[in-house]
Amino acid sequence: MANFLKLSKICINTNHIRIINILQSKYEIKLSIPNIEGFILAGSGKIDTNYHAIDICEKESNEDYNIVKNWIKIQDYNSK
Repeated sequence: MANFLKLSKICINTNHIRIINILQSKYEIKLSIPNIEGFILAGSGKIDTNYHAIDICEKESNEDYNIVKNWIKIQDYNSK
């Protein structure tokens, strides 16, 4: 069963979180589902993958910032 991190404008499936960069006054959540773009023509081509990132800034979205902050604390507590 999937767990979701509910923010003000988005719900994130926590199984798809690849990494969270903890920066000063900001969280950068990178998801494990890549956005694949490219082309193949006559047996050759190019394919790029970008991993979606969600930025949560303390100043711009204080409520979401606190939700992520508390969620990280709970994960840290549960891992001990």
